[in-house]
Amino acid sequence: MIRKLSHHIIQYTVIFILCFITSNYGRKFQINFRLQPIDYRGQQAISPRYYQGNLTLPCQLEESSSSQRITYYWTHNHQPVQVDHRIVLRNGNLTLKWIQSSDAGSYQCFAVHNYGISASRIATLQLRHLTLPFNQSDKIAVQSLNNGQYARLTCLIPPLTNPLPNSIYWTGSNDNYITVQKHPQLYQSFDDGTLHFALVQPSDSSIYRCHTVFQLYDPMVHKYVTVVNHGQKQKLNISSGANPLISSSPVRVVTAPIDQEVPVGEKSVHFQCVVTGNSSTFQIQWYKSNDFLPIYRYRLSNNRYRLTIVDVRYEDRGQYYCQINDIHGHMIAERKALLTVIALPKWKYSIQDQVISLRQSSFVWHCQATGTNLQYRWYANGDIITNSTKYRSYPHNGTLIIQTLQQSDSKVYTCMSINRFGNIVKSALAQFVYDSPPTFVLRPFAITKWILNRTNKLICQANGFPTPRLSFTKNDQQITSSKLTIIPSNGTLIVHRAELSDEGIYQCIATNQNGSIRIQTKVIIIPSFRLVLNYNSTIIRTGQQIRLTCNIANQQYGLNHSISWSYSNSRIYPSNRMTITANASSSTLAIHHSLFNDTGIYTCHVLSYVDDYGYISNMATATVHIIDIPYLPKNVRMDQIMPRSVTLRWHQQIDSNRPLTKIQIDYQSRSSGKWNQQIISARNFVSPSDTITAILDNLIPYHYYIIKLTMVNTVGQRQINQEYQVATLPDKPTLAPAQFYVSTTGTDFQHLSISWLPLPRQLHYGPNINYRLYYNLYSTNLWRFKEAGDSGHYILKDVISHSKYNLYLVAWNSMGESESKSPIATVTTNNPPPTSLPPFPKLYVIGLSVVRVRFENVWNSADIKISNRNKIYFWQDGAQFSKSTNVILNNLSDIVLHSVQQGRIYKFQLCANGEGGDSQIKRIATVNVTNPVPDRIQDVTFTKQNLSGVLLKWKAPLWLDFKASYQNIEYYRIEYSSPEDPTYARISTVTKFPTYSIDELPEGLYTFTITARGRYGYGVPLDITYDMTYCQNPATPYGLTVKAIDGNNIHLLLQWKTDDQFQGVSFIMQYKVSNSQQEFQNITHNVVNDFRYLVPLHMLNQSKEAYQFRIIAVICSLMSIPSDIAIYKPIVQQPTPTQIFNNLWHIFLPCLTGGTAMITVLLVIYYIIHRRFSYNQSYNRKKSTVYPRESTVSARELITSSCRTRSVVSYNSKDKIYKTSIA
Repeated sequence: MIRKLSHHIIQYTVIFILCFITSNYGRKFQINFRLQPIDYRGQQAISPRYYQGNLTLPCQLEESSSSQRITYYWTHNHQPVQVDHRIVLRNGNLTLKWIQSSDAGSYQCFAVHNYGISASRIATLQLRHLTLPFNQSDKIAVQSLNNGQYARLTCLIPPLTNPLPNSIYWTGSNDNYITVQKHPQLYQSFDDGTLHFALVQPSDSSIYRCHTVFQLYDPMVHKYVTVVNHGQKQKLNISSGANPLISSSPVRVVTAPIDQEVPVGEKSVHFQCVVTGNSSTFQIQWYKSNDFLPIYRYRLSNNRYRLTIVDVRYEDRGQYYCQINDIHGHMIAERKALLTVIALPKWKYSIQDQVISLRQSSFVWHCQATGTNLQYRWYANGDIITNSTKYRSYPHNGTLIIQTLQQSDSKVYTCMSINRFGNIVKSALAQFVYDSPPTFVLRPFAITKWILNRTNKLICQANGFPTPRLSFTKNDQQITSSKLTIIPSNGTLIVHRAELSDEGIYQCIATNQNGSIRIQTKVIIIPSFRLVLNYNSTIIRTGQQIRLTCNIANQQYGLNHSISWSYSNSRIYPSNRMTITANASSSTLAIHHSLFNDTGIYTCHVLSYVDDYGYISNMATATVHIIDIPYLPKNVRMDQIMPRSVTLRWHQQIDSNRPLTKIQIDYQSRSSGKWNQQIISARNFVSPSDTITAILDNLIPYHYYIIKLTMVNTVGQRQINQEYQVATLPDKPTLAPAQFYVSTTGTDFQHLSISWLPLPRQLHYGPNINYRLYYNLYSTNLWRFKEAGDSGHYILKDVISHSKYNLYLVAWNSMGESESKSPIATVTTNNPPPTSLPPFPKLYVIGLSVVRVRFENVWNSADIKISNRNKIYFWQDGAQFSKSTNVILNNLSDIVLHSVQQGRIYKFQLCANGEGGDSQIKRIATVNVTNPVPDRIQDVTFTKQNLSGVLLKWKAPLWLDFKASYQNIEYYRIEYSSPEDPTYARISTVTKFPTYSIDELPEGLYTFTITARGRYGYGVPLDITYDMTYCQNPATPYGLTVKAIDGNNIHLLLQWKTDDQFQGVSFIMQYKVSNSQQEFQNITHNVVNDFRYLVPLHMLNQSKEAYQFRIIAVICSLMSIPSDIAIYKPIVQQPTPTQIFNNLWHIFLPCLTGGTAMITVLLVIYYIIHRRFSYNQSYNRKKSTVYPRESTVSARELITSSCRTRSVVSYNSKDKIYKTSIA
């Protein structure tokens, strides 16, 4: 009665809202469920005895507009659910408290909304019936059997237990677990746990106990609770007497496999076949009818009594059987079982919202799913549809037919597909309407505002039936842009990344077969804006002020902005410590006296309202870290003092509020008084309390140091007040003395004078610094040494006259001798050293690490002899001991030095070097390796242009390293003068191009200096001399001859003579066709420097007439009078075979004709010879005593003279056989 009353109320409610439904056709309705009731069955069945919590069945309709009101109700076993204090309905979810046995069954949810009633899927609630504990009597059940009999022990599970236990196991004496696999005669049933003994033996006498394990599902935590029931003890007494019938015990199937029905995806399915008898007399095999067992997914267990298939698939369906065979393979018994695999329903064609014209008399709706054993059920506004004059449903194919259509048939229809293991539903709204012209239900405003570079919408919706088709135009033109998208379902025009060009007059047009309407709007583009924070991320020291400013970079016109701030997603409001100031385009957040807990992410929010668009939100974030300076180090100590390093250890406290970024170690040597720094990264020191080990290296041995420690982070540093002193250990020297020079001295230059620059105090590295001079005769390898002292000068007298020596110098102290030595110097006694130097070379920086040394104005005199060998020492300023280099120059040519560093200052020292050693006079120059200039130009060529003109060409200089910023030649400077004519003034000029032309240059010898200028000045000059000799008019060539050098007139050889001895003479060859009015034309575009030339005939204009040739000489652009004319007339020849047989057909046709004629002649000859041979045979039979001698005739003779030789016959005297042959 209550159910009927509820349905009547619902029907009246549906009729009341039909007008609202019909006014909304053509749109998508939210009438399906977002959350549907779920099943609690099988392994997830609920046990009321062990689960005392609440059980909630969910039911939620899809999200819809706030104007739609939704009411839910439920049915239990197809009866309305009455809610009370135990059964609660809230927001569609049904909650059951204190679950009772009457709560088991099926549940279905219904949602009443503006468009009708939607039905959910049917959920099943299964309750576990457990009477625990069971079968736990202290009395022991006893079975007495004879040896060799069949026996079984049952678990005695109560019949009402459902579902059955999750697992069952048996224990024997002393509660030892029984492993069935180890006993061939033993088997345990998988469903009820019965323990089968195929043949009992005296050893099976024991006390047995069955244990059942239940996994009880807890829906609150989605976990399982394990409950174990320990059954009654059972005893087997097996007689020990021998049974002669054991070996012949009959084989019998006591438990056969049974038919089963499982869903797809079931974890496992089991078939069992229990057989009694002696296991050594039979074998059990499992098969699948007409197929193989599933590969890799079947298991045989319990001594092959059980077949298990895991991960069940639909293709596993079919008939399985166990076959019992004797040891000879003969079948004893066979048992079969059918496995039915049910596929859960899944939609193939689900129903969708429909709008149907009332012009139709009926409507057919199809609903189809994939699955096994499916049935279909239809609902109309929550009521099950039964066949009547209005409805006709087909449960087997899901078709619904609605007849005699009326507007009141507009309802929510639900199609359900169901089988034994599940069901699915889909709801849709069917609207039955009359035809109508379009009418707008949503109109755009007269002026629509779009935001630049954002996605914008133009909404225009219309109703009517059939559903109107919407289109848009811009400035009366159809919209075709790819960035404009029209969504026909809701009439929305979407513009992706609007541009200024998208402004215009837009029209929305709605059209169906009953009419067309349109509405227009003017679209204007509003520039978008972006936010700029003064910090994206900042670190501030605690106590200081945090000041964040948020600016709107480009304002939107006509818009109001609302700016707010938030910290970690919580809005910030002004307070005593936080202030916010704002104007039309910016806002500033100030936090005074910052604290550690102010660290976090601050967000500036800007909200702007645009008509037709809505609110535009934008945000910018800044990350602020509040920290303080690091803690002071504690317990500083120094150990592992080495000659060049000291190890420091101390205790350092570190936390996130006082991080440590780096460690600064300041140290000072007492001798230098200069403070140095060593920075150590603290990235590896992050623990709250850490012992830090730092190694101070790059120290100088045998020095006293003062050390200070400073802890540094981003906001400041903290330095310990105490200074630490340490003395490094001594070590042997590592460097050699610099500026090592050797020269002869004395009255006859019989002694050697050695000078050097001693090491400074900081490079002694230990006490008692001194120097050791090593020397040997040039021709021997025996080195001797002398202690040279530390004054920087030493006279070596222990030398032999007129002998050549090698010498080098090494520093040493109390710790040992240095491994570095000075460059080896070579000197010959009794030879005076050089007394003078050449002018110091000029230094050019021609690369980032390259210096060119160029000697200029080198001169000698009779009194002062400049040595042909010189020595250059160069070193980096301040590092002459560690990075000194010397170069020996055997002549005064330019050299390029690559072993310098960019940005460093170098000093160069030059002295002359000869057989008597180094000169006493030395010169020093300094160069800064910066601002490189171009190197010398390359490949200078001189070309005479006329009688007195010359053209200079050259190539740009090569850059010795790759730096595009300075590889630019601004211009070239050209200077030239005549050393032979002092009155000729030196001329200097510039050009931007690597060419220079001089129109009037008098005869004589000239010196040219060409210098390239780069970004930082003039580069290395290049000096070159040129002898200018005037050109004269060339003599007329004579003796011109022309002849063909092959028989086919392919090449012509021209030869001539001239009286000119000038090396620059060249020739121009000309020709024309005889008896023509044309002028002579050049054979080639280039001049020829030889007295002969080979002319390919194809270069000339083809003619059968004669050719005329002539030659013109050229010197410095001056031309001679043309030579006499030479005539050549081509020889006309017959077409050559090559010309005839250019075409393949010209070859094939003659060959075919000749071959045919040849075969015909040979056939005729063969016929003649054959007749002759037959005649000779008959003749020779008559004269058998006369044999002709063997003879042969060639085929050529037969062909050319058949009248002279008619047959060719040979006789073999050995075999006495005549034969005919053609050679």
